[in-house]
Amino acid sequence: MENKYIFTVFYQNSKFLAHSNLYGHDICIVCDEEDDRPPNCLFTSPHLSSLNNPEEIWARALTLLSLYNGIANLYCTINDDYDDTSNQKLVKMFIWNKFVDITPPNKFDIAQSYPFDDALVLDTTFLSIKNRFAYLINLSKTENDLLHILLQLGNGLEWTNLYSIFDSIRTYSKKINKDYFKNILADSGYSETDIHAFTGTVNNYGVLGVKARHGQLGFGIPQKTLNLKKSQILILSICKSYIKLTYSVE
Repeated sequence: MENKYIFTVFYQNSKFLAHSNLYGHDICIVCDEEDDRPPNCLFTSPHLSSLNNPEEIWARALTLLSLYNGIANLYCTINDDYDDTSNQKLVKMFIWNKFVDITPPNKFDIAQSYPFDDALVLDTTFLSIKNRFAYLINLSKTENDLLHILLQLGNGLEWTNLYSIFDSIRTYSKKINKDYFKNILADSGYSETDIHAFTGTVNNYGVLGVKARHGQLGFGIPQKTLNLKKSQILILSICKSYIKLTYSVE
């Protein structure tokens, strides 16, 4: 299916550009860089071509870009000046062959929708981990746990969303078997003590204030806490281990 629509994309820093120029069966992102000019980044996908309503196109494109962002975040390098760049933004939408602007006027009110066109089934030609981005996006068509985890990762790596990702990993692990989460922790190099430090931090208003999962509950400060950087590394590590053990992707 030919690509019918194309989008301009806003990015926040070079982390996005490090994974750009991605060509795959499901999405294509290209950034043209010129000296002394901000790069021009474009996004397109064949999963949009069967749609005609601009709002429906935008809703599906939001989810596809969120999948990309989720994988970019999963394999990013956390450093001291880490800036959450997961929410790369769609800016404008155009009909490709005419480059006519059909951006919905209410684009900021549109929620994500299911990302895939059912007619574009799993493409075995892209089931190669040589292209990890294309592989995982393609695989998420049939594996709902992977789809949901990648979308959560694409929503950001702040405190409450880190806990949401943790919830999903633990829940999906229990569905596989009762010891699966223990295996994930062992593979990632963490322990239940580390998990308790993370959950104790993210739940505690006394530690995080308004960024905490809960309001003031009268609890004291936990004996062991984790800062945001260490919490991001912990959650990304157990996500990687879950995907490695479940889908053999490292």
